Amino acid sequence: MNVSLAAMLALALAVYVRLTVRYNARHTHPLSRWYLAAFAGAITTLWLALQPPLEPLVDASFLYHMTQHMLLIYVAAPLLLLSAPVMLVLGALTPEPARRAGRLLRSPVMRFMTFPVFTWLFFTAAMWGTHLSGLYQAALEHSVIHFFEHGLFLFAALLFWQAIIHIGPVSWPMNFSLRIVYVFLAMPQSAFLGLALFQSGYVLYPHYVATQGSVAQALADQRNGGALMWIAGGLLLFIIFMIAAAMWGYHERRLGERLDAQLDRDLLPSFGSVARES
Repeated sequence: MNVSLAAMLALALAVYVRLTVRYNARHTHPLSRWYLAAFAGAITTLWLALQPPLEPLVDASFLYHMTQHMLLIYVAAPLLLLSAPVMLVLGALTPEPARRAGRLLRSPVMRFMTFPVFTWLFFTAAMWGTHLSGLYQAALEHSVIHFFEHGLFLFAALLFWQAIIHIGPVSWPMNFSLRIVYVFLAMPQSAFLGLALFQSGYVLYPHYVATQGSVAQALADQRNGGALMWIAGGLLLFIIFMIAAAMWGYHERRLGERLDAQLDRDLLPSFGSVARES
């Protein structure tokens, strides 16, 4: 068990609960418990991804390593954003620190880093650049680089998903149609990377030849990991795509209902006056 990681995750959860208490004390409407559930889910996912029994298997198998990365990218990162950390922090701070934090969020650097075109390209470059370069092999051999790789994946995923998950202040709000296009364009690049790993005729990471004992076993393991990214990763993105489409339909339906209700309220006095005149 990694005691330092366990302490960090426990501290993060304690800080989140403390900020929730402060937020609820400052606002009339308390923070939804779903946000806390999302944060607890993110902490649990990070624990599962970075602790035994999965963590020891990562060094010996590309399939398990890919499972770890997918938990970080497709589960932990979205759950962290669904816990509304920015809204929570801004709402829990006193006015002056909240204003300073707001100015930081509106700074040119932050606006550039959260621009959807940049986040999409950065996420894609991080995925392709690490898996098809010497960085992945180096991460297997050096724990510091491995830690950096995990941080890069989580950071890139947070940037990618924040363009879709709008809770609290957003620098570049996108309507549902743009969010659908954003996710739709991410589906083929993820699938093609998994397919490239699956169809490769040679072992991309020699480390696994040593851990598995033969080139044939390492190649089979590599294809299994590529298939996981190709199929499971594509399926997760497709689910997000369908959720965004369903939310778009729900939003349009609610908007239509509000417009109809407003129209009824506007026309009712006119009908009443006509009836009185007649």
